[in-house]
Amino acid sequence: YFMLPFSPAGVPGNAKFDWKAVNYAPIAIGALLVFVVLWWLIDARHHFTGLRRTIDETGSIGEAESIDKAGR
Repeated sequence: YFMLPFSPAGVPGNAKFDWKAVNYAPIAIGALLVFVVLWWLIDARHHFTGLRRTIDETGSIGEAESIDKAGR
């Protein structure tokens, strides 16, 4: 909401349009998004292998429940 132009002079296509009144935040964010998408398509998707496991699981949930019921 706060990235929208603050005055009608900042809206392209308006009769009173002036580059001095343009809010450049949407342009900068759009350029950043284009850069990130291109970077992902060209390079990053070939190197990203997914999340890494840092905790090893030794048993299933069913085993833990049966041990608790047996009292062991």
